[in-house]
Amino acid sequence: MKNTLLALITLLLVFNSSYVTAASADKAIVNAFIKKHVKQAGGKEHKKSRVSASGDINHDGSADLVVNYVIETAGGDDFDQYMAVFSRVKKTIKLIGTIRIGGELERHVNSVTVKDNFIELGTLSHDENDARCCPTIVGKTYYVLSKGELQEHKTRPEQEKK
Repeated sequence: MKNTLLALITLLLVFNSSYVTAASADKAIVNAFIKKHVKQAGGKEHKKSRVSASGDINHDGSADLVVNYVIETAGGDDFDQYMAVFSRVKKTIKLIGTIRIGGELERHVNSVTVKDNFIELGTLSHDENDARCCPTIVGKTYYVLSKGELQEHKTRPEQEKK
């Protein structure tokens, strides 16, 4: 009984540590990519706004990674929102693409989910009476990966038939 319990604990630790290692490697790749983008943009990342989700985007059966992040510019008075999509390749991730998805006085993206091979973004847009900070019109937009490019759809895409 003792040997079985010890073996079970050992297996649990091995599987858990490989997951932690993969998650740490993913985080390092994402951090390096965003750091480079922020430097190119001449801004600063608003780290509390970073949101991610995973799911199969490219129809290969692996959980890809979608990361939404915000780059502040003009001393924090302006911002742009971006989405980076990373494909799972064995035990690592590789950037598929990045796209600007919102910004100051435009739509604000406040959630991201991946399902049925597409990305769903929850959005807030400005009504004519809204303050600059506070959009109130709730919406959704969708992105699919088609021929290696991220393409926006204003309505929910139908699941591709194989």
